[in-house]
Amino acid sequence: MSKKIHPYSAYKKTGIKWMDSVPNNWQVKPIKYVVTCNDDVLSEGTPKDFEIKYVEVGGVSEQLGIESFSTLEFGDAPSRARRLVAHGDTIVSTVRTYLRAIAPVINPPENLVVSTGFAVIRPKGIQSDFARYLLSTEYFMSEVISHSTGVSYPAINTPELMNIKVAIPTPKEQAAISIFLNKEIAKIDDLIQKQEKLVNFSVEARQALISHAVTKGINRKVKLRQTDVKWFGEIPSHWNHSKLGLYSKRVVVGIAEAATQAYQDSGTPILRATNIRPMKIIGDLLYLNDGFADDRESKSLNAGDLVTVRTGNAGVTALVPKELHGCQCFTMLITTVNDKLNPEFMNYWMNSSPAQSYFSIEGWGTAQVNISVPILKQLPIPIPPLSEQDEIVAYLESKTSEIDCLISKTKESLALLKERRDSLISAAVTGKIDVREAA
Repeated sequence: MSKKIHPYSAYKKTGIKWMDSVPNNWQVKPIKYVVTCNDDVLSEGTPKDFEIKYVEVGGVSEQLGIESFSTLEFGDAPSRARRLVAHGDTIVSTVRTYLRAIAPVINPPENLVVSTGFAVIRPKGIQSDFARYLLSTEYFMSEVISHSTGVSYPAINTPELMNIKVAIPTPKEQAAISIFLNKEIAKIDDLIQKQEKLVNFSVEARQALISHAVTKGINRKVKLRQTDVKWFGEIPSHWNHSKLGLYSKRVVVGIAEAATQAYQDSGTPILRATNIRPMKIIGDLLYLNDGFADDRESKSLNAGDLVTVRTGNAGVTALVPKELHGCQCFTMLITTVNDKLNPEFMNYWMNSSPAQSYFSIEGWGTAQVNISVPILKQLPIPIPPLSEQDEIVAYLESKTSEIDCLISKTKESLALLKERRDSLISAAVTGKIDVREAA
């Protein structure tokens, strides 16, 4: 922005919670006076073999817009696949509004149809670019959420949505705001894209580093030998390889029964799949009363055990830390390795690309991959000498820590850029700043 941006010279009160004042010459009115809603729908008489591209509520996010669609014939499509969209529209989810599934429609493919869980908003007395920015603001999203009803499945009806009040500048100002935002947001989006590429590259580099270290070691001059194991191929000639089950004291399933009646505010922690990420345990834990946990002592986890997700992100593994010694886990796989293996080395191996490929291919299920005790026991494992396992762990801890620090700093920069983007849009379309000279 080469020119200084200032507020407007005079403002007036709106009486609206999320937007207390607007420039004097702007109008505050329900959005229904400047847009239409749900103009075009597929008729029930549409030929059954008519091909559509269908967007569900789950295929839209606040950050990425329309992320995915399914190509279907009308006869096979769900009954909610009815609302046609056009370039310049904005789709707003009217169900589960807390998801903030609001997205602009920009150069859509032919016959793009969205769920009746969306309201399709089309500019009428307002410029389309200005409308797109206006409907993406925190102000508008907050209004949608605050006017929704229902606890577990909050929703807003069309009349309520169309009665949300917005601030409308003159057509000339709308054009100036759109020109300004198109230019400035493009710059920010370019920076965001570069930072996201850096994060993705760093994540891939981290995974490649781990996968190489646990299958080839950290001595570049070491002699390799070919194995008959497709998951790691060549390994250092002095390494062995085997199956996880043969080097484990136990591979079992954690608690696999209803436990909600035993939940309480404190007691024995219980891990769920949502707590497990590659190499680490995250999130808030649930707790069991000690009596319930004690009755299932054979299922308890010890520090140094490996806990592996069984369904969904099957194969993702974390090491149980000292502070969670004696905890339980819910329907996950527990591995206690023998003294020939460093559990930290196994943690790296089980989260490596080759091991994750094994779980993906050997698991079963279509919607979600599942693995079992036998599959985990059959996991091929590379086995360096124990002292070398320790060296590899120390090396990976150092190197991945450096990469993690870079990823963390890059994500912080990303968050600031996205915050700047949202703030700039909000300030421009609600009149907090006057961009007419900067456009």
